[in-house]
Amino acid sequence: MGWLDFQLSHRGCYARDLTYLITTSLPIELRRKHERDLIRFYFEELGRHGVTLGIKPEEAWLLHRQAAIWG
Repeated sequence: MGWLDFQLSHRGCYARDLTYLITTSLPIELRRKHERDLIRFYFEELGRHGVTLGIKPEEAWLLHRQAAIWG
């Protein structure tokens, strides 16, 4: 799966895009059940490709909840 948006290109916090994708593509029940696992998987995949954001799981969860307001 991929997501590409040519309307806006800028550098910013990953959480906006990740949270927007999670909150707009899943029904509420599935999102609530799997969102922590999806965020963990996102970080695992970044790490597998040599990318580290230096964010602890608790910080990622907080950013996810804050970013939900933007979407």
